[in-house]
Amino acid sequence: MADEQVKDWGEWNRKWQRTITAQSPFEWNFAKDVIQKVPGLGPNNVTPQQPFIGNDGRERHMDFAIEVDEIKIAIEVEGWDKTGEKRGKNKQEHDEFNRRIQSLESQGWRVLTVTNAQFMADPAHYANLIRQLILQGPKTPQSDSSSTTEEIEEVGEVEEPKEPEQTPNEERNVKPLYALAGLAAIVVIGVVIWFMTRDSDILVILDT
Repeated sequence: MADEQVKDWGEWNRKWQRTITAQSPFEWNFAKDVIQKVPGLGPNNVTPQQPFIGNDGRERHMDFAIEVDEIKIAIEVEGWDKTGEKRGKNKQEHDEFNRRIQSLESQGWRVLTVTNAQFMADPAHYANLIRQLILQGPKTPQSDSSSTTEEIEEVGEVEEPKEPEQTPNEERNVKPLYALAGLAAIVVIGVVIWFMTRDSDILVILDT
């Protein structure tokens, strides 16, 4: 946002008209028909062609920067014939535009891209849309360490280790083992009873 304060939109127009029209007459129309119609938005909250440093270290300019307290909105007014050569974007220009948007979003700006045809067809809609973006408040950071930690804890609770279930083959192998153990127990009990009975018989013979 510019440091020098202006009193009203008329003074803002005189200050910035040459800067804006040097880029595109459509951007000048957007300023008058859309930005200046946003309810509650003052001229000292809007800066045209505000510079910013892209993620690749290059200096770039956004068409309009709106800053209200901690709220940052970058507006890019686009046309099919951006270069004046009566053609749309080529691959290089398309990639460059995407880098601009990615850089702005990563630096905490809410980005609104609008074509010339769109805002000229319904300027009031885009004035209200900008108002809604302002009311949404500052952009939420893309990564939040606290929420990430909570997600990790939730995953830990869900993924508690469980005892492995036995396969059908393992179950078939276990059953014969139980049968053998039971048979062995019967044999042992039988031997013990036999010894006890045998000792009793010996005692009876000795007594007689």
